Amino acid sequence: MPTLRRIALFLAGVALVGTLWIGGRSVVEPPDKGTEPGRQTRDERPPDPRQSIKPSIETGQKAAGENPQVRRIAPGSIAGPEISGPLERITPREPLAAATKPLKREPFGPPIPQGTLLYQPVASAAGEIEANGHEVRLAGIKVTPANRTCKDAGGRVWPCGVVARTAFRAWMRGRAVACDVPSHAGAITTHCTLDGADMALWLVRNGWAESADGQYDDAEAKARREKMGMFGPSPLGTGQE
Repeated sequence: MPTLRRIALFLAGVALVGTLWIGGRSVVEPPDKGTEPGRQTRDERPPDPRQSIKPSIETGQKAAGENPQVRRIAPGSIAGPEISGPLERITPREPLAAATKPLKREPFGPPIPQGTLLYQPVASAAGEIEANGHEVRLAGIKVTPANRTCKDAGGRVWPCGVVARTAFRAWMRGRAVACDVPSHAGAITTHCTLDGADMALWLVRNGWAESADGQYDDAEAKARREKMGMFGPSPLGTGQE
């Protein structure tokens, strides 16, 4: 019995050593490169896209050679226009200063002056403004005072002076005016422009002032014929009889 026990223990030890030896080899030695999981072999790799494009390029070049209407352009180059015959020099364009048409002059009144800019003008009457310490009366017209009243063809009396001043202020809208003024402040009579338009002419043409010294007689006559401003009916609708 003791002998059989020793033999059984010996065989169990041999089996245990063999098991440990086989397990150790599997841990130390790496697996075969050809059968490593997750890695593609050389035959299983996707084809190179450059190899698939090359035949198409060659096919397109062959087609371009067969079709005479297709131009072959080298990569990175720019195809210029096809030139036939000698080059011709064209005449240069006219300078802008010479091509610009002259400004249309007003049919009435004196030439429009440039003058000095007066900012934030306030109209105290139709034809009279105050700005930058200057009290300016527009030359060539009779200033329409704010307390003047007019009577239209229907016999209605209406405050044409106030309406004329309101229309004058609405036209200016506080914009800077250009006037021929001296260096010192004070009351003067001179010509003024607003955005290049003769201010006195605007008042006479719209019937809010009368001409003086004959400068705007034609404009006043036209305003009377067309019943403009204070030469027409009352814009208020009702008035005193």
